[in-house]
Formats: sequence, C-alpha cells, structure tokens
Amino acid sequence: MSKTVQIQDERLARQQNALGAVGYWMVMALQAVALAVKLLLGAGLRVCVLDLAVLAVGAVGMVLVRTRNGLWGQKDEALREIDQAGLAKVFMVQFFLILIGEFLLFFLDDANLIWYLPYLPVWIIPALYVMIRGYRSGLYTYGTKKAETHSKRQLLWRTALGALFFGIVMGGPDCFRDGAFQLTGLWKVLGMGLCWGVLFYGMMLLFLKLGDKKADQLVAAEDARPEGENDEE
Repeated sequence: MSKTVQIQDERLARQQNALGAVGYWMVMALQAVALAVKLLLGAGLRVCVLDLAVLAVGAVGMVLVRTRNGLWGQKDEALREIDQAGLAKVFMVQFFLILIGEFLLFFLDDANLIWYLPYLPVWIIPALYVMIRGYRSGLYTYGTKKAETHSKRQLLWRTALGALFFGIVMGGPDCFRDGAFQLTGLWKVLGMGLCWGVLFYGMMLLFLKLGDKKADQLVAAEDARPEGENDEE
C-alpha cells in the first residue's frame, strides 16, 4: 500500500468515526425520548426491556471507552479521535441490537406492536443521517481494487447471515406444524431469505457504487481548484 493511499484511508476512517460518534449520540437521545414517552403513556416494563438495553449498552460502552483510554476531561485532538472511534463502535452495536431486537419483537409479540413502533425512528433517523452525510462527504469509496474485493466479500457474508436470520424468523414457524416437519416451511425459509438477500445485496452494491463515484467527483473537484484557494481554506 502506498503512503498516499494509507493517508487517504486514515482520513476516511477518521471522518467515518466522527459520523459514527454523532450517530451514537443521536441513538442515545432518541432512545431516551422514546422510553420517556412510552412510560408516560403507561407502557409496562416488559415492553421497555429493549429500550433499557440499548441505553445501558450505550452508557456502559461510553464509560469503558473513556476509562480504558483515559479520555475523561481531555481535549486533545488525538484523544478526541480515539473517543470518536470507540463511540462509533458502540453505535454499531446499538444499531444492530435495535434492528434485530425490534424485528424479533414485531413477530414474537405482535400483541404489543404499538409499543415497538417507536424503535423505527430510533435507528432510521441516525442511519439516514450517517448515510447521507457520508455520501455527500465522499466517505463511501473502495480506494483500491483489493479493498473493493474485500468489501464485497464482507458484504456478501453479512448479507448471507442476515438473509438466513430473516428467512428463519419469517418461515421458521411453518417448518413444524402438528408435530411434524413441513417441507413447505423449509421452502418458505429459503425463499424469503433469498428474496431479502438478493434485494439487500443489490441495493447496497448500488449505493456503494454511487458513493465511490461521488468520492471520485469530490477528489477531481478538489484537484481542479487553484492551489491558492486551497491554502486560504
């Protein structure tokens, strides 16, 4: 890897971590508001377990990140970047916890569906913010062919896991009925998982392709600007 590419990768990582840290605080704020509203409306503790889990993961994660790295009260730029990197990781844990937990609750406890709807804005709003800001800033770029191949493999692997999870949740109950295994249920698991996987993988590849193109446009525009104008900024 050339030094220029390495510097570019480090810059992208810092900016992505900064966005992830903002996403963390958005999740914490939105989840706290959602929990407060649910409690004011008389929600029972059982339908607030996921809310409490998300807030606990966020709070404990932040404490661990800042305690292990000695970040409390520090204003140094390098330490701030370490803090952002840690919070970005906590944000990802919270994001998938809400996403998977909400999905399970929707299908396993549909009688309390109304209490689980507030989870939607808790993860959708931060996700949209991070995606849109990242796209406009040119952060979604492969950089090199090797990185592109690795990213696509990682996406394929994660999509496969997500498709399997989706298929089991959607078709799993139909696999066993009246005490016997039903082949139609298995076909439903495979069919639902395949449909979700193909759709998700295709959409993500398109998004990443557009993001890579946007990044190239921003780099070209930056290179085309007069050197004096760059120095003034």
